Amino acid sequence: MRRTKRMETLNYQPGHLGKRLAKVRRDYEWSQAEAATHFPGNRSQQYVSDLEQKAVIEEPELQEAATAYQVTPAYIRNIKESALESMVINMYDNKQAFGPYNTNHFNPLEELLKAHEENKQLFREKEALIQRIIDKLEAENGGLKEIIIELKSELEGLKAQIVAQEKQIKALQDLLGNNDTK
Repeated sequence: MRRTKRMETLNYQPGHLGKRLAKVRRDYEWSQAEAATHFPGNRSQQYVSDLEQKAVIEEPELQEAATAYQVTPAYIRNIKESALESMVINMYDNKQAFGPYNTNHFNPLEELLKAHEENKQLFREKEALIQRIIDKLEAENGGLKEIIIELKSELEGLKAQIVAQEKQIKALQDLLGNNDTK
């Protein structure tokens, strides 16, 4: 006897009134927004959604919903969901019967394109910053740039003179070396 009571206690599951309200709404083929228009006081779609998510609904709210759906609160309390209907709704919501399943509510390609556009914008900003720094340095050190160019040309001239002198030294060494052999 005691074991039987325990089993009954474990198996007893009070109905989810929010799901029952959703079933009545679906029977009318109403969206949540459309159902909200039937509630007194200009309720929103969010209100209907919140109401359908509650397992336990207070009596005043249940009475208000019953009036909006044109049924009695007792009718809502006594609706029985069949196992098949529950399974179909569950599979529709979860897209599969068993195991974890991730539902992406965004398009990965759109996210990739967005990231690519952000990168392009960052590169443009970096390029503009570098150009501003270059312009600033040139403005501050404009004379230095001209001096560096002059020094580089003088250096090239010195290199040419060194090469010419090395050729003269080589020629003199050859001449001296030729005289030693005679």
